[in-house]
Amino acid sequence: MTKRYFTTGFVYIYSLGIAAIDTLTLSRHRSDIFNFEVFSLRTVGIFSYWLIVKNIAGLAERRGYSYKCAMILSICGLPAMAFLLSIIVLNR
Repeated sequence: MTKRYFTTGFVYIYSLGIAAIDTLTLSRHRSDIFNFEVFSLRTVGIFSYWLIVKNIAGLAERRGYSYKCAMILSICGLPAMAFLLSIIVLNR
């Protein structure tokens, strides 16, 4: 994880790119080409998600585990846990 593209600045740039693509394609309404509020919210959400994944991978690497395996598990596991938590909350 000492590579340059794992730094927080690069993670933020990745988040900006993903949020911009999402805002211009999936979250777009016919009358509004680029909604800055949607873009900002998506950027904060994606950036937070990737920082959590990065921190989990860094913690795994410091403990001697594979950071790649931890990243893959985090990328799949965090949305799955959020989905299950939302189902539990909605059923109460």
